[in-house]
Amino acid sequence: MKRNLQIILTTMCFALLSAAASAQVASNPPYTLEQSVIAGGGAQSTGGQFSIDGTIGQAIAGGVVSSGQFFTASGFWNFPLMPAALGFEADVSARNSGDGSVLSDDVVQVRRFLNGSAVLNPAFNEFQRADSSPFATKGDGSLDTTDVVQTRRYQNGTSPLQSAGGPFERNAGRTSAGEETEKQLTEEKSANGDARRLRVENASAVGGQTVTMEILVDAAGDESEYGFVLHYDAKALSNPVMQAGGAGANVRACNTKTAGQISCSIGGFANNNPASDDGIGEIAAGANQILATVAFTASANVSAGTKPVTLSNVNASSDAAQRLRISLTDGTVTIIGSAAAVTIGGRVLTSDGRGLRDARITLTDTAGVMHSVTTGASGDYRFAEMATGQTVVITVSSKRFQFAQQVVFLTESLNELNFNALP
Repeated sequence: MKRNLQIILTTMCFALLSAAASAQVASNPPYTLEQSVIAGGGAQSTGGQFSIDGTIGQAIAGGVVSSGQFFTASGFWNFPLMPAALGFEADVSARNSGDGSVLSDDVVQVRRFLNGSAVLNPAFNEFQRADSSPFATKGDGSLDTTDVVQTRRYQNGTSPLQSAGGPFERNAGRTSAGEETEKQLTEEKSANGDARRLRVENASAVGGQTVTMEILVDAAGDESEYGFVLHYDAKALSNPVMQAGGAGANVRACNTKTAGQISCSIGGFANNNPASDDGIGEIAAGANQILATVAFTASANVSAGTKPVTLSNVNASSDAAQRLRISLTDGTVTIIGSAAAVTIGGRVLTSDGRGLRDARITLTDTAGVMHSVTTGASGDYRFAEMATGQTVVITVSSKRFQFAQQVVFLTESLNELNFNALP
């Protein structure tokens, strides 16, 4: 009886395996199961007078095995390969499966994935949909500015919508923003010269004060979107605030939440190359254009010296979602030292030299903060505890007299900064 039971169980197992394999081939020719494991299911299956502990041929519990555009999910006797091309390319909002269209919210979401403001959900094929460039291959295993532009092309109808496909995950050797390694960046810079360049302009700062650094570009005129990561010393600089420069970009998708780095995708240029017909603008051609500025607070406690402000993951895209080669130049910020406190004072006088009482003196510091005092009986005034290393603007207001403003760079106390009424 025991031998007969073994024969029956063995026959059942082979029958089940054969049926599952046949179903797989019949429903998905010509696909094959490239990887299998023997995994005890850990449970007992019963039927009539018979039972079997565990199983042979069960997919790996709790995981998804993928290849190309197909995947197989774990589960009891789960053999069939199922198509994973869910949704449309670039349709990433609303999350997690898209909403069946590519609109402006999808463009914003791709920028958020690119700069790290949003994290791709591995339980869905979000990476596959976000990685939409090149159009012909439905992605290339990286996320960069070409994917932002390709999403815009889907949005404005230049590219027809197509079902999601391409790589499920980032290719090995790519960084978080889809750029090559630093070694490859160096080789790229040497091979392509300075036709297109992104660089950080050097700056100096006094500890405790605000310092503004410029992100400059040399542009060929075909760049529609720029991507980069800016790295800085978080012990020396803090509270970064990104602003648009004069280069014409009106979209600044920058993530400043991680201390020590700022990840950006910048585009939305109003200028449009006449040779293009997809309605996506480009930066004007020219050197030394200010793409963006970043204002930091320099630490009052850091030692004086030069601190690096460096770039990585620098990439750019044309309006055709074609990646453009762009070189980079890092910058520095020189910390002069902590700001010393000084005083500013003097007198406000009429045109004939008499002290003017109750005139209002306003001092505007580098940060834009306004400080005001009123003159005393002899026209005297005084501002205390003003930080050195900054340029201040001082104005006088009076009902009867007019005064010229004075602009002063503070290096020491000024106790005889007088104002004489204009004739």
